[in-house]
Amino acid sequence: MPAAPVLAPLDLNGDLDPALSVAADLAERSGASLHLLNARPTPPTYLPPSDPDAGYRAQVEVVVDRTLGPGSCAALSPTIHVAHAAHPATATLDLARELNPQVIVLGTHGRRGYQRFVHGSVAEKVVRDARWPTLAVPMQADYWLPGPDHPVVVATDLSEYGAAALRAGAEHAERYGAQLVVVHSVAPMPQNIGLFAPWDLAESETDIPPGTSEAVYEQMGAVGVEGADLIVRRVEAPELIDRVAREREAGCIVMGTHGRRGLGRALLGSVTAAVLRGASCSVLAVRVGEESEADE
Repeated sequence: MPAAPVLAPLDLNGDLDPALSVAADLAERSGASLHLLNARPTPPTYLPPSDPDAGYRAQVEVVVDRTLGPGSCAALSPTIHVAHAAHPATATLDLARELNPQVIVLGTHGRRGYQRFVHGSVAEKVVRDARWPTLAVPMQADYWLPGPDHPVVVATDLSEYGAAALRAGAEHAERYGAQLVVVHSVAPMPQNIGLFAPWDLAESETDIPPGTSEAVYEQMGAVGVEGADLIVRRVEAPELIDRVAREREAGCIVMGTHGRRGLGRALLGSVTAAVLRGASCSVLAVRVGEESEADE
């Protein structure tokens, strides 16, 4: 059975898009077809030529050759899609419903306005709403791919989301020959405690409840993860994940997410969003549960 495709919406605003390199590499390693999306604003109402999207597809071919090297588009032979939609995230999710990809790969950076047409907040919306795994690649990341010197960092909160992240992280690390580093955050001690001196609070990172590490190892064993480094600290989760990723020069962070809406999404999705906005490497968000905007 052929591998599910890799889907990558592209930025055509002039910058070389690292997400394209990551998507092409992942498709090659997994033996999957590569599908590239040029998401455009809703077309004008005048009568278009016989093939109005030919020029848009040609733009993608130019970007592929400019990013990956001359002749790369012909060698890769990706399927190029042009979609017209009011919002690029909508176009991405609509195409994903048709393709059912193994992963959506897309870039992120801090631009605003039209420059964020395929990046920035669009990436956050796709990560939040897609029922498929999404790999967000920061434009200014230190490292975009895992490898022997760039481990995969997996965050677990001991829930089903953490278990899904562990499974996906182990698979991703094996694919790239990378070390797996598992991190678990314990809720920090309150900071406004007059009975404690500042040096007591500074040492509280290692004040871990008994049995915490054992519980993480138990979850790792339950999903078949072996040989991973484990880091448990009493630090807010986004801070700990970002710190470990930078210290270890990680090539990817893996986190579990879900399709909840409203307050549940706001609370449980805040960690993924915070990590995504400041990540020093790619972030793979793994869906747990089927509920999402795509279902409504």
